[in-house]
Amino acid sequence: MIPVTVSITSRETIKPSSPTPQNLKCFKLSLLDQLAPAAYVPMILYYAPTADSNLKNQENIDLLKKSLSQTLTLFYPLAGRVKENLFIECNDGGVDFIEARVNCTLLDILRRPEADDLDRFLPQEYHVPELSSSLESQMAFQVNIFSCGGMAIGTSISHKLVDGITFTSFINLWASMARGSDKYLSPIFFGSADASRANSSGSSKSPSFLTQTVNLRPRMDPPLPEHTAGNLLWLAIAAGPSDSREMEIHGLVYQVRNAMKKFDSDYVRKMKGENGFLVLGETLKQIGELVSKDVNIYRFTSLRKFQLYEADFGWGKPAWVSSARLTFKNVVVLIENRIGDRVDAWVTLEEQEMEIFQRNQELLSFDSPSQSDSFLQLNSHL
Repeated sequence: MIPVTVSITSRETIKPSSPTPQNLKCFKLSLLDQLAPAAYVPMILYYAPTADSNLKNQENIDLLKKSLSQTLTLFYPLAGRVKENLFIECNDGGVDFIEARVNCTLLDILRRPEADDLDRFLPQEYHVPELSSSLESQMAFQVNIFSCGGMAIGTSISHKLVDGITFTSFINLWASMARGSDKYLSPIFFGSADASRANSSGSSKSPSFLTQTVNLRPRMDPPLPEHTAGNLLWLAIAAGPSDSREMEIHGLVYQVRNAMKKFDSDYVRKMKGENGFLVLGETLKQIGELVSKDVNIYRFTSLRKFQLYEADFGWGKPAWVSSARLTFKNVVVLIENRIGDRVDAWVTLEEQEMEIFQRNQELLSFDSPSQSDSFLQLNSHL
């Protein structure tokens, strides 16, 4: 296969189709939003070509831009700018929209997806930490057109206001707007809180840990609707044994399950209460203890059951949804395939650990590289 080349053909800023009302110009970040990392999360949606793709691709891109503008009117904070990690100035500054052409077919990518190639389908300045730290826009999109007429929509969205379900809500609302549907629900944004008193100092005794990102929405009492927006997730920390030679999978599973059990409706009510910063501060203190010691921290997050494959802009649902090279080490992201019977694991490790990981025969027995709809993506953190 020839090297994959992605050529940028156009860049512009997409702004909300209607100005944000004056009474909504200042959006205060919630406690969880303030604590969320200032990082851009990569996600790519791939669409198979249709019979008239090559004739209608520019028309489809114009439709994407128009419907994105309409969607930003409802998700108005995402078109604003974060100020001092306390609030968003909803100034309708807009988001970056990039058009690009790819010199290969979509099938070429699906047959042999490589992290380096997938990275090129994303807005580059948002995917490089050294560059993204100075960016103001909260979102950027790159629409890549393959030689066959297929399309990949690369998204980079700030975690400051967007979690997995908020991302899904945004993408699916955008798709509904593109299809001209009038059956959609406007997003409901969370309230605000003060994170300034949360404490993250301390010390640790355990030398090895697993960290599981927990989606709290299904445990809310009462439950929140799926069109809520903002960060509603927290960390369940499970301690591993001090000697890695003693580590057994079933033991780690037991530890993780116990850590997640505390996220019940009572815990969530405490988080939502006036002393929520004290509840979260306990976890932040534990994290601070880990950081102060020489420990191995592994983060796991799952995007299963998030309706990532429902985004039909008018030319069908995604053939595949992928992540890309991750900017943090020791991270595992799980994304199910279109049918829902397989899971793609996106793994980022130090180079030496990755070499050991790639030689684990029991682990690799779950991989099916010949399947074009499901892959185990291995990324080395250099």
